[in-house]
Amino acid sequence: MGKKNDVFTMPLDALDKHVAALLAAVESAQANLEGLVALTSEQRRQSQGKFRDGEADALLAVLDAADQKPQLFQSLADKDFGVDPDSFETNVLRDRLQRASKLAPIAERLEVLTGLLNDTVLTLSSQTKPVMQQAYGIAKSVAKTDPKLRTTVAKTLDYYARIARKSAETRKKNPQPQP
Repeated sequence: MGKKNDVFTMPLDALDKHVAALLAAVESAQANLEGLVALTSEQRRQSQGKFRDGEADALLAVLDAADQKPQLFQSLADKDFGVDPDSFETNVLRDRLQRASKLAPIAERLEVLTGLLNDTVLTLSSQTKPVMQQAYGIAKSVAKTDPKLRTTVAKTLDYYARIARKSAETRKKNPQPQP
């Protein structure tokens, strides 16, 4: 943090250019990988598609066995999401596994980048929001007797007043049980 020309110190126009370039790269990547699937957080949590380290490679031997003795695996013919409901399609399963293994490093790298971006946003915000909220407290207090300042901070006063009203409505709708 704080190195010359990093996200904390580079000129804002340079940061704008880097952000625009990254957004364009992300959009391009998404366009180049048509058919990506969006799961809900619940579907993601319950997915059976998570392999442990080395598990996918270990299971490939089972597909080799299925190729050697297809009659033993006939009962799985309609469970492989293949094209032929009457045959256990090991080639389809291998193909999907290869596709997943090619996409996984991208997902992992972007997950790391997402974490870094989120953490940087939180760091910048934590260095900003608390002191701005303290300044708001001062401005709110002074705005009661200074009409010009009240006009200047009206947007902020209205914003927090809306939040306070919604909170009061929620408390009214969902009263807390008294101990």
